[in-house]
Amino acid sequence: MRQCNFFMAIMTTTQDFPKVSRLDEIPHPLEPLITKEIAACVAIICNEVKQIKYLRFVTVALHEPPKNEVINFKKGTVFNREAFVSLLDNSTGVVAEVVVSLTNKNIAAWKEMPDV
Repeated sequence: MRQCNFFMAIMTTTQDFPKVSRLDEIPHPLEPLITKEIAACVAIICNEVKQIKYLRFVTVALHEPPKNEVINFKKGTVFNREAFVSLLDNSTGVVAEVVVSLTNKNIAAWKEMPDV
């Protein structure tokens, strides 16, 4: 496994987030990503991308599921968790928007953004 070093800043908030220790304990599809999900997301990208030395993780956030999944959600239902990531390659200046499936542990979508 390749090594990927990253720094993570966690904002404090007055909102009470649920205490979750496992990814399968997320109570609702719109819950913010927990620390373990963010770390898993970064690890997935680091394992799949060849040139990671100059990558900067600008944003890692919940990629909201389709509206019908949220509306039809029932407690205890298994649902797909995805993260939205903005990446910057410092060596080329390329910005990419990436969707990572935390459920399937892979990169679901990768789109380079020209002229950003």
